[in-house]
Amino acid sequence: FAGNVATASRFCLIGPSTGGTEAIREVLERWRLPYVAVLIVQHIPPAFSASFAERLDRSSPLFVRHAVDGQALQAGHAYVAPGGLHMRIVRARGGYAIRLDESPPVNRHRPAVDVLFDSAMAFKRDCIAAVLLTGMGDDGANGLLEMRRAGAQTWCRRQRGRRCGTPVLARSDPDGGVEELEVRLIGGALVGVGASRLGVGLPSSPGSGVTLMRLMLLLVTELLKFRFYYLAMVWVGFLKYL
Repeated sequence: FAGNVATASRFCLIGPSTGGTEAIREVLERWRLPYVAVLIVQHIPPAFSASFAERLDRSSPLFVRHAVDGQALQAGHAYVAPGGLHMRIVRARGGYAIRLDESPPVNRHRPAVDVLFDSAMAFKRDCIAAVLLTGMGDDGANGLLEMRRAGAQTWCRRQRGRRCGTPVLARSDPDGGVEELEVRLIGGALVGVGASRLGVGLPSSPGSGVTLMRLMLLLVTELLKFRFYYLAMVWVGFLKYL
């Protein structure tokens, strides 16, 4: 895998469908949990997935990145699957990393939400939540149900007319085991369940506190990357004053 060491041992999975770009932006805008990595599979053409990640980065307190194969998951970061590639989560040094591939489409999609959800089943204890923001099609529904049956926290976007907007959930989850929430409530719910599971507090406001957290996370990331260099410089400086 890529040389950097993972700093995120917990993660959240989000699968918006075509037309869900505004929904995911609204969810991430409310994110105030800097200890978790977020993985996003959006049905989007390859030519637009990088710019989509950049737009999310500008509007979110998270560092949003266009995913790279072998990339180690960093706390306080979100990763958008590149168009045309499936994204999976795998074990790596210090936590987890991303694996991208061109295996055949699933549910007529690549990337597919079900592929990401299925890859996380082995690590469900470290999954804060799995969320489906689908507006059309069934991609992600089966994976979400499997995550729910395995004991993971799951939510889907409340839709009019049918269960979470997907026929699969309407047929397979008629009793509402997968909780429905309006988009405007999902971000806060994710932060709440994440803070509860991690046993941590939250900043009092999403303004300056979030900006400070981003700066602190950036500093920690850089220190991890170059920790040996910094230690050497401190040691050399100390020797000079002996």
